[in-house]
Amino acid sequence: MGISGMTDPSIGALSSRVQAAYEVSPAPGVLKRQDYLAVNVRLGESTINFGAGPTIAPIIGAGMWLRRDAFLENIPWRQPETLLADRTGTSLTSGGDSEFGFLLGRAGFSRVYEPHVRIAHLIPKSRVQSRYFFRLIVGNIRSDFTLRKKYLNYQHTFLRQLYELLKVILTIIQFLAAPFQPDGFRERFFILAGRWAQFKGPF
Repeated sequence: MGISGMTDPSIGALSSRVQAAYEVSPAPGVLKRQDYLAVNVRLGESTINFGAGPTIAPIIGAGMWLRRDAFLENIPWRQPETLLADRTGTSLTSGGDSEFGFLLGRAGFSRVYEPHVRIAHLIPKSRVQSRYFFRLIVGNIRSDFTLRKKYLNYQHTFLRQLYELLKVILTIIQFLAAPFQPDGFRERFFILAGRWAQFKGPF
């Protein structure tokens, strides 16, 4: 497809290849989860068309391009209160970019990852610290649940919560019982973040 694909009128949202530019080298546990920092290099070097339809595509706000007429016609920009709140204050909620992609897909426009369009995402030291990254994991996962609840009828049932709570408890036990390993504390801390978010569910 190449950059010329940006002129294709069937494409409503295009996601650039986002490479991290870290202020400091992140710990291995952060690096393996850098998707949470709006870094999408894992998608590779080939164009991916996620197609049209009411599905959630991995479109991220950093380096996102939207077709103007498609956006104005299908995104309720005049009623922003109806959209996901995304970042507000110190909250690490997210999902506004995914919601745009979902709404454009539902309207019949393709969502595309185009690695020929590249940006460097500057990531300061504060964003790779363990406490912040824990909150970021929780915010991202819960935001995804919120999007699925809003559009895809996701139900965070009591049984699901109970199951996830048991996983949280098991993770804490493993956390306390495991012998020391390099970066082992941080890794279990991030695993706990993911399981805690699974327990909490949508916002």
